[in-house]
Amino acid sequence: MEDLSLVKKGLVKRNRLYTIRKGEAVHDNVKGCVVNARIEMIKVREGEEGGCIFFEENGSACAIYENRPVQCSALQCWDTRDFLEVYEGPKLDRHSAVDNEILTGLIEGHEKRCAYETLEGQIRKIPAEGDKAIEEVLRMLQFDFELRPMVVEKLGLLPEEVDFFFGRPLVDSIEIPHIHSRPDRGPNEIEPPGVTGHIGHNLICKSSLFCPIPRGNGTGNILCVKSCL
Repeated sequence: MEDLSLVKKGLVKRNRLYTIRKGEAVHDNVKGCVVNARIEMIKVREGEEGGCIFFEENGSACAIYENRPVQCSALQCWDTRDFLEVYEGPKLDRHSAVDNEILTGLIEGHEKRCAYETLEGQIRKIPAEGDKAIEEVLRMLQFDFELRPMVVEKLGLLPEEVDFFFGRPLVDSIEIPHIHSRPDRGPNEIEPPGVTGHIGHNLICKSSLFCPIPRGNGTGNILCVKSCL
């Protein structure tokens, strides 16, 4: 929690941070695999070409070296003991870093409506419940999607700060089955290909529902399964 003062004092700006929410699939560099985050944590963004956003290539140096987060200061290639202690220790989260009551209420409401555990549970129900589960997934994605520009407009947040307050957009942080036509099936029958990932499914479906929620990475809109055999 040593990083709290850096955020509170504005030494590390919120638009340079983002929140990993509980249950979100993340790559654990220590374990070397993808895991679901067991707790919430605030992390430093990556730059456009990867790597730390605070790394200045021209000077080959850290732009905030004197005020760098504890995870950075603990990282020593010749001795990982301090880093592992930080890795296992408590993490900075929004409950500690956000004082605004309006934002705190919106964060709590967003967590109730868009928790990863709930979303993954609904996606797993698709084979058995079909449209009912799909509609609930779409409601969650739509709520998450529409909340983001609303808080920018109504509360004056920077667009780059939204991921700090509400985590990454759901459409960018979960696996959604993509659907393609099968030539050996009827004109209205489609099948999603095998999807790898923690909530991917391999479903045979008869029809589809277009969900007008653009992906933040510009890869196009989500095409979600509507009804399943």
